[in-house]
Amino acid sequence: MQLLAMAGWRRLLVTGLCLAAWRALDQIAVPGLNPTVIAVLQTSASSPLQAIAVSTPIASNSLIAMGVGPYVDAVIIMTLVRLISQRVRAVSNAPDGPERLMRWTLGLAIVLALGQSYGYTVLMQNTYPPALPGMDWFARLSVMLAMAAGTVTVVYLAGALDEFGLGFGNGVFLIYALTSVGIEVHRLAEIFATAPSIEALYLTFAIWVAFSISVLAAIVAALLASRRVPPAGEESMSEWEPVELRLLMSGVLRPPLFANAVLFVPVVIANYYVGATPALQRWLTGVWTPYGPNLLTDAAYVILNAGLVVAFAYLVVVVDGSSRPIRPDLVPHVNRLVFIGGSLLAITVVVLPVLEWNATRLVGTGFAMSGLDAALLATIILAIVVGLERSGRRDAGAPLLASPVP
Repeated sequence: MQLLAMAGWRRLLVTGLCLAAWRALDQIAVPGLNPTVIAVLQTSASSPLQAIAVSTPIASNSLIAMGVGPYVDAVIIMTLVRLISQRVRAVSNAPDGPERLMRWTLGLAIVLALGQSYGYTVLMQNTYPPALPGMDWFARLSVMLAMAAGTVTVVYLAGALDEFGLGFGNGVFLIYALTSVGIEVHRLAEIFATAPSIEALYLTFAIWVAFSISVLAAIVAALLASRRVPPAGEESMSEWEPVELRLLMSGVLRPPLFANAVLFVPVVIANYYVGATPALQRWLTGVWTPYGPNLLTDAAYVILNAGLVVAFAYLVVVVDGSSRPIRPDLVPHVNRLVFIGGSLLAITVVVLPVLEWNATRLVGTGFAMSGLDAALLATIILAIVVGLERSGRRDAGAPLLASPVP
């Protein structure tokens, strides 16, 4: 109740209206969508659970089917650009640097949205029945522009959340996290709707819930953990103040996404040469996964994935430190905390989901769990709570070194 009082009715109202507008846009179909597809989806539900489960395909053909994904991709790309471009680093350190980088990020997001929307039009034409009919270049461009405009509209709704609602600078990532929550709800509803016996899923679902709570608890504990580092030596007392270093200085989003991108490269290459080397593609399908038939290759994949998450945690902190230089006396502490935080992040988003999958398979049906989605949701909720607490008092607390991206 105290947090609600801190939020105020205006912030709550704006947040509710923005989220309602976001979900309403999800029900607006792309131009030229085949009416037969909508009719099939509307008549395919014979129970409330099935009605929830089949709403995902409708959303995948809407104006905002891409959501804020292109914008999040643009934020990730700009992270790498800052690492390799001295000019971009200089711009980010300028007084108006954040505003300029935000405009660049939005422009890049529009370009990415146009590219991704082209892929969506191709996928919609290859469904049965086809969601989109055969079209010339102008009709395809119209659909692409409409979908890109949908993404930009959602980004501006996220901006309204930041300025007037409960976004506190994380509006885009709030919508990004809630999108994953919606997909997870539909997936669970589909599993229960298609199961021969719901009672047989009770134990499996209980295991899924237990692992999900473990991931949430571990991430919240890691996000709240910090180390207070005093100035090094008596000579530094007059120049430097004590600093609190966050355990997860890399955030929870970028290291796993970078690791997944690297691991996806062999799959793309194998799919490209599938006609010439089908045996290689079949072999890669069996070993390049943590859910394959061979325990040794599954374990090797998990170790590789976890190692990449830790490595990219270091990379993210280095990139962020390029615009916010770290004091020399803090470097050893930062290195240790990044390793510990990166390892904990790897366990929660890589190891625990694999253990959960195998545990649920042992008792019946495999229930997949996304550790990254759970971690991101916990991060955004915690950021909102912290934002409410800080907005209710003038003192923002001790300086914290933390990731600018969740």
